[in-house]
Amino acid sequence: MDTATLAKAMGNVPGVDYAAYTEPFNNAMTQAGATTFLRAAHFIAQMGHESGGLRWLEEIHDGSNYEGRKDLGNTQPGWGKRYKGRGIVQLSGAYNYRRFSQWAHSKGLVDSPTFFFDNPSQVAIPRWAFLVAAWYWSSERPNLNAQADADNLDAVTRSINGGTNGLADRRQRLARAKQLGDAILPTKGGTVGFNYYTVEPHATQLTKSYNTGRSGSKIQYVTRHHMAGNLNLASCVNLWNGSGTSAHYTVNSTGGVGQAVYDSNTAWSNGNWNSNLVSVSIEHANTSTNGYPISDATIIAGARWAAALCLYYKLGRPVFGKNIRDHKEFNSTACPMHLANGGKYHQKWMNEAQSFYDKLVSKSVKPDGTPKAAGGGSQSGATNTKTPKGDALSAQAEKRIELILDQLAGPEKDKAGNYKFTGWPQLGDKTIVDNAVEQNKRIADLEKTVAALKGDK
Repeated sequence: MDTATLAKAMGNVPGVDYAAYTEPFNNAMTQAGATTFLRAAHFIAQMGHESGGLRWLEEIHDGSNYEGRKDLGNTQPGWGKRYKGRGIVQLSGAYNYRRFSQWAHSKGLVDSPTFFFDNPSQVAIPRWAFLVAAWYWSSERPNLNAQADADNLDAVTRSINGGTNGLADRRQRLARAKQLGDAILPTKGGTVGFNYYTVEPHATQLTKSYNTGRSGSKIQYVTRHHMAGNLNLASCVNLWNGSGTSAHYTVNSTGGVGQAVYDSNTAWSNGNWNSNLVSVSIEHANTSTNGYPISDATIIAGARWAAALCLYYKLGRPVFGKNIRDHKEFNSTACPMHLANGGKYHQKWMNEAQSFYDKLVSKSVKPDGTPKAAGGGSQSGATNTKTPKGDALSAQAEKRIELILDQLAGPEKDKAGNYKFTGWPQLGDKTIVDNAVEQNKRIADLEKTVAALKGDK
């Protein structure tokens, strides 16, 4: 969804910087799994009503009315104000600040499971203010997407509000969002919210087939799978919900990356429980006709996503048998077919994974994987026009350096052109530095003598 569409959907409220809010809002929809037309429309309608068209990211009241509210976890003096309402669905109370922190930490978005509890003002920053809505929608009210799929405004409103307050306004906003068509979708027109460095996929739609947590285990490797069909995130999730299988990520035939199970949870992917506990799984789209071919876009996207996971979880450069594994290693199956070690796509996939990992490490690509502008270290592509191009110094700069070294060390060099630091004949074969040190010592001695003479008088 672009800025113009967001502004229209929200009612073009004067003074609201919709350009600054476009990416955070798209990312929030993606994280919430509001990636279909009806889900996006209901998400927009509810968030628009709750925030006054994105007018408010923080409660106007100072929060003193929450003092002593034990039901909100405000058990200490001052916590009512400290944990006042923030975010487009206002996060209130110490208890909820802890819950939001734990969710964000489980997704690798913050470094600590108490981040927002420790830094509550951060929740009013657009990035986090919008993600509060994603947390509430997907984690605290996990039935919302199903209610949106049924286009049940009354049920969605009750889940958000606890009643039907503002139902007329929510209905009007829903109708307006629907009139905008597919332009409201978060992935419309590219990779909004997509980020290799923070492993944020194009879309999220969670399957029911997984176990919460990893039983204390840490991620050790990425496991490759093939779909044995030209499927996408939605069709995989629908299949997995009834089959008792799943994977963390899907890569479709055009290179779109979708998430079906959060990394912090255990997918039912490898047919081996111990392997499931320590792996992140990636399904690659192909077709069951003509020998299970996989598109170049799928190979590249799958390999790059694996590289991003290896970097994010500090697994090291992708190496098969170490941090890259195949499904067939853990179960009696042909999966991942031609992607498997020795298969016709294996080396191409590995080459791309290793090459892209190196680019991520050197930060030579932007978060969406496109190259940074040559000579520019920042993501904006800005360059320092005062810095000479390349590594070589200009002839003028080299001459200046040589003159300075001559003055400091003396002009005599050995056969290799290295300075001998033999000094200058005029200074008794001392370098300028040596002579300066000696002169400073003489001056200090003279100053002592003068001081002593003045004392005698």
